[in-house]
Amino acid sequence: MLHLHISPRRTDYPYSTQLQPKFASSTPRHKHLRDNALGTDQRPVLGAETTRKSFLSSVIDGIHRFFQNVLFLGAIVLASWIPSQRLRNYIETRALYEPSKGVALDHLGDKALEKKIRIQHFKAPDGTALEGWYIPAKKGKPTILYAHGRSSNMADTKPVILAFSQRGYGIMVVDYRGFGNSAGTPTEQGVSMDLEAASTHLAKKLGVPSSQQVLVGNSLGGAIAADVATRKPFKAVMLTSTFTSLKETLKYHREKCNWLLRHLVAENIVKAQFDTLKKIPLIQSPLLIAQGEADDVTPPSMGERLIRHARGTRLKHLFRIKACDHYQVFRSAANKVIDRLEWLLKKIDDIHGSAPVTQ
Repeated sequence: MLHLHISPRRTDYPYSTQLQPKFASSTPRHKHLRDNALGTDQRPVLGAETTRKSFLSSVIDGIHRFFQNVLFLGAIVLASWIPSQRLRNYIETRALYEPSKGVALDHLGDKALEKKIRIQHFKAPDGTALEGWYIPAKKGKPTILYAHGRSSNMADTKPVILAFSQRGYGIMVVDYRGFGNSAGTPTEQGVSMDLEAASTHLAKKLGVPSSQQVLVGNSLGGAIAADVATRKPFKAVMLTSTFTSLKETLKYHREKCNWLLRHLVAENIVKAQFDTLKKIPLIQSPLLIAQGEADDVTPPSMGERLIRHARGTRLKHLFRIKACDHYQVFRSAANKVIDRLEWLLKKIDDIHGSAPVTQ
């Protein structure tokens, strides 16, 4: 039986009902799997018979990276003395984002899945050309609009696409500017604009109004999704493994994170804030925050602070996933996360009725 705790409505923010279902999640059966879709890196393991050609290629690649880093450090020195916005944008892109370029359907390695996907081309309000992948929803199901992390592209989101599409959900994934085949260079304002453009494309070109879109953002994508959700209503918003702000995350990781990035943010050379904590009170859509209890990248305390500050929504819930780290949410814990999302969606339909309301 599902038990709910519904807090009383407060007069200072009238949509404050917080749902607390009391059922435990079991420990994930699978070991930790690193996944590009969630901001990590997978590289093939080379065998012992590495050829001379590949050795020379790696040496040349190393030299190339060395000179790139020299150029980057030189740009930082110049940025400290010259107030050039273009130079600062270059530094921010190199320091904060790890765009994974080039993407094709056959990168998924799943012919059946590839046949279901419809490639979408659209533009952000500033004219930047973007690319997305779309699978239509089955009758009666909403569509997931998914925002990936800082070092992924759409091909890396295969576990997410599979997890939702196998349940009948529609899904739209998009590459921000500078990622995959999308044009441009990523900035905080730009990537947010791109995600919002994907939502508009869903509504105007694919016939899926925002009232039938569920906005899902993971890690950095959660911060981007939170920003978009402050300006636009959705059927629901789900943030997974999402941090409170860039500065707080860097402070939390003091010794482990990139010392150069810490310096750049502290000295205000990198302007990006990704301040989810500041924006989350403005979200009025039903909100689910999913946080792994073993997450050492964005600790559980960040999820708890985010849900406490989500004062603008009537329905909100924090889902703590036992024995789940930053990278497992849509791997070993995917079914539990989607089960909890479906629980929230049922509550929404019970309140508003099953018929969608056109925005």
